[in-house]
Amino acid sequence: MAYANPGYGYGGGPGGGLLGQMPPGASNTALPPLNATGPRLSNAGQDGGSMSAGSAAGVSKEDVLRLIRTDAQFRSELRDVITEFLQPEIEKLKEELLRELPPGSAQTVDRPKLEAASIIQKEFPGSEMSPWVHQDTAGVVYGFPETIEIDVIKHNNMSYLCSVRESVDIADVVFLVRIGKLYKSINPTSSLACVIVAREIAPRAKNLADRCKMKSIIVA
Repeated sequence: MAYANPGYGYGGGPGGGLLGQMPPGASNTALPPLNATGPRLSNAGQDGGSMSAGSAAGVSKEDVLRLIRTDAQFRSELRDVITEFLQPEIEKLKEELLRELPPGSAQTVDRPKLEAASIIQKEFPGSEMSPWVHQDTAGVVYGFPETIEIDVIKHNNMSYLCSVRESVDIADVVFLVRIGKLYKSINPTSSLACVIVAREIAPRAKNLADRCKMKSIIVA
C-alpha cells in the first residue's frame, strides 16, 4: 500500500489548499460542456412534461438535454437503453481481452472487492467513517438534480470525503472536487480534505488529484 501527497487539504486543512480550487482548464478537459444548440426536429416535448426515452427521437436536442437534467425517470430509461445497446459490444470486448491473456491466466481478471474499512483505520487510527447523503437539487455535481452519496471520515477535528473505487480516472477527481464544494457550502465551519482509495489511478487523474491536494491511497 502506498499513498501520495501528504500535503492534502481543502480550506483550513493540512496543506492549505483552497476548496474547489482546480487548476486552470482541468474541469474543461474532463467534462467538456454539452452543446445544446441545433435545429429543431419537432415541437413535441416542450410542455415540460415527462417523456420516456423511447419517445425522445421526435424532440429537439434542447428538449433531450432538459429531460436528462430534470426528469429522473427519463434518465433511468435512457441509461437502460444505452446499456442494452452497448452490451453486445462489451461482451465482444471481454472475449477479445480474454483471448489475449496467456493460457491459464483468465482467473486473474476478477479481484476481491476492495474493502476500505481496514485501510482507513490504518491511515486514520481511531477515526469514524459514516455515509453522507444529500439531494443535490441545484445540480452542483453532475449538472442536474441527483442524490449524492459519499463516505465521510472524522479524524482530529477534520472531515475527509473518502472516494473508494477500483480505478479512478480524471472525471472521478473532478466530481470529487465538486462534491467537496457542495459539502463545504453546507458545512462551512468544517475543515475539509479529500481522500481517494483505489487499486489503480490514471496518470492524468493522479496529477490532477495532487494539484488539488488530495490524498491518494493506492492498494496493491
